[in-house]
Amino acid sequence: MEGVETKSFSLVEGSQIGSKFSTCLAENVEGFQQCVKEILKLIEQDGNLSETTSEFCDGKKSKLTTHVAELSRMHAVLVDQHAHLIGEFSKDCESKIEKQYLDSYDSSSPQVTQMFTPDKTSNTRKCRTPIGLDALLSSGGGGSYASRREGSESSFSLSSDSDSESFMSINKLRISPVNDDALKVKETKAPEVQTLVDENTNLKECNRRLQEEVSIYVADISVRNDQITELSRNLDQSMSDIGRLKMEVSEKCRSVNDLNKHLDSLKLKKDEVTAKVDTLRAEKRSQDNLVRELETCLNSIQVEHVGVLSSFDNAQEVIDELKLKVMELEREVVRQREVIFDTAEEKREVISIGAA
Repeated sequence: MEGVETKSFSLVEGSQIGSKFSTCLAENVEGFQQCVKEILKLIEQDGNLSETTSEFCDGKKSKLTTHVAELSRMHAVLVDQHAHLIGEFSKDCESKIEKQYLDSYDSSSPQVTQMFTPDKTSNTRKCRTPIGLDALLSSGGGGSYASRREGSESSFSLSSDSDSESFMSINKLRISPVNDDALKVKETKAPEVQTLVDENTNLKECNRRLQEEVSIYVADISVRNDQITELSRNLDQSMSDIGRLKMEVSEKCRSVNDLNKHLDSLKLKKDEVTAKVDTLRAEKRSQDNLVRELETCLNSIQVEHVGVLSSFDNAQEVIDELKLKVMELEREVVRQREVIFDTAEEKREVISIGAA
């Protein structure tokens, strides 16, 4: 009855330990999966973005590096927890089997006491391991613990061949309950351990694939960085060209402003010339009116001149007639003078004659 109670207690305690490590393992697996989701999200964002900047790529590269480091850390933690779980499970099974074996038999028996006491005849002072425990330690649940104890099989060996033969012959029939308990514990814990091993293997494979994908994307990011560098150089050149063109445009604008000012001055001059032209046109119209008046006067004068000329011709004829009359009168005067002279001569002769 006491052996059954001890066995039940050991199973409950083993279940508590397994539950504790299963919880820790589940938390680490969940964190691992969360990091994987973050990396996939960043990869998807990288696929959706057509244009990136150098700062964005550097930030994304930093995030990917952080997530990969976190994955590596979680993987190491999972490996350590797996090894620790296997070791604790092996130690727990060993201690519980020893306790069950001691509770099942009388501890005063010299053969049983000798199983778990130091070998006084051996210089190595190593402990012996009951038969059946080796089967547990060599199984999947105790592989890590057994591997840590390779090269030290002498720790669980008998100090001499005679002691081994005596031990085997005395305890051959007594050890079968321990073997049964060990097999039951192995059957109970082996699926959990195998599950953890499978999960660890899957996580390793997933980590390997993710590291390969991360390497690919890091290389892609490097290529993108080179492209961004080239685009930055092109952008700098374009900005330089834009600056030069802006300076040229500014100079052209200044030239246009100068031309606009010159055009304004020309417009003012044009307005002045237009005003002068209008004035000259008004003067010309007045002069035209004056010319028309003068022409009218001239026409009237010409008409008068024609009349005068006709009158002049008539007057000329009268003058000619008068000249002829004058000439006749002059001849008459000359004739009268001659007559008068002759008369006077005759009178002087008469007088002279009369005086004489």
